[in-house]
Order: sequence, then structure tokens, then C-alpha cells
Amino acid sequence: MKRLTLLALALTAFAACGQHDTYYGENGEPCLDTGTVQLLLPSGAPIETSACLCTDSLILMEGDIVLPEDAALPPLRGTITIGRLWADGVVPYQLSAELPNRIKTNIQEAIAHWQEKTKIRFVPYDSKRDADYIVFIKHASATTGASNVGNYHGKQYIRLGSQTSRAVAIHEIGHSLGLFHEQSRPDRDQYVTIKWDNIRVKHQGNFKIKGEAVGPYDFHSRMHYPPTTFARNRNKPTIVPKDPANQIENDGWLSPGDIQAVNTLYHF
Repeated sequence: MKRLTLLALALTAFAACGQHDTYYGENGEPCLDTGTVQLLLPSGAPIETSACLCTDSLILMEGDIVLPEDAALPPLRGTITIGRLWADGVVPYQLSAELPNRIKTNIQEAIAHWQEKTKIRFVPYDSKRDADYIVFIKHASATTGASNVGNYHGKQYIRLGSQTSRAVAIHEIGHSLGLFHEQSRPDRDQYVTIKWDNIRVKHQGNFKIKGEAVGPYDFHSRMHYPPTTFARNRNKPTIVPKDPANQIENDGWLSPGDIQAVNTLYHF
């Protein structure tokens, strides 16, 4: 089951001037390290991660989670709410005309899968009806995707590269519904070992623990990092199951744990 954003997260980020370094994301795009990001759960418990200013001037954390576009980075100032749910699990959306037909097909297949497996419903955006909605647009990084977490209110984007798959679309939709990455949950160290020495230094903050554990740890989640994510040496893993009988693998579709997570999150 997922690390869930059950209500909303208040976000306060800070970065010391003069400490920014240029480094590179998963697809080789140049990024600017903006320093430590501190998330506050409704309980007041602090969670720390890192963020970077990357492709399309996006502010990213954990590689594909987009922080609010109006954040004044660097340094990021103020308090920003993330992780809101979509009212009644209904998500208005539209597809950008610039998307290649293949990506449009992937998106429609991903939406159909979410609707088949959960009670989430996607409806065409209506300007007279919908204040909050998602626009699927082309991502500058051809092989990756990016999304906000939850409903940010107003127009928000899911970005998909021209070479991305249906599985990537399913994953990014998961973020937009309020899901974080599976390996971020606070009980993860009972199930996996993080190989810190094989993680690129500037990306180690992406592996910090965040949020709450709901249900059993899901090695097959569509929201789980692949085992070599952000590796210095791509021939060696960054995440290793403690029990060799467990393998981190996903077939490109939602796992039973993913389905249960969203249905729990939205009280279906």
C-alpha cells in the first residue's frame, strides 16, 4: 500500500544562497540544487527531502514530483499546501493538442485502467463547471514524466515525454491523485535496504522517509522506484529487499496494493 497524503501537506523550503550546484537529472538534463525542503504533515511532524530546479524551469523533488510553479525558487519561500484530494474522486482533464497521437493513446489507456480498477472518474474539462482540472502536456524530457501531488486547485499539469509509455502515464496519474513513492513510507527500512553509497550525492534526499504507512509494503507498486533509481553504478541497485524472496518489480499496471490505496484514500 502507498504512502498516502491523507489530508494536506504544508510545504516550507529553504536554501542558503551561494550553495547551489549544477547537477543532472535521470535523463541527463541540467538541474540546480535548491537545498533542503521541509514538509510538514497536519500533525506537525517534519519531513525533509531535496528539490531541484530542472527541465522547463520545473521545481522537482523525488525526480518527478512537481512543486508549485509560483514558488519563488531559489530560494523557495513561503508555505504552500499540497496533497489535496479531488472532490468525490472526480478528475476533470484535457489533452494538449501538441501531444503526439501515441502519447494521447497511452493517456487514454492509462485513464481507462484507473477507472476500471478504482472508483476514480475522469471527465472532460468544462470551463463553465470545473475550477480544478488537469492538462496533459508534452514534457521537455523525452523519456520521463512529471506531476504535482494531489489537487493543487486551478489548472495543473501532468507532463509526459514523447517517448514515455502507458506505464509512466499510470504512475504520474497516481501522483496527481495524491500518492507519493512507495519507498518513502516510514516503515520501509523493515523491508528494504537503501544503498546510500551507490546513490548520487545530490539525489540522496529523494530517498528520505516521508509520510505514513498504510497496509503492507508493496514491492510491486506502480509507485515504487525501480531498484537502480539514481544509481552511481547502474549495474548495482540502490534499493534491495531485505528478504531475497521479495523482488521490486511491476508489470506496468496498478498493483492490488495501489488499487486498495486509492480506494482507501478516497473512502470508496
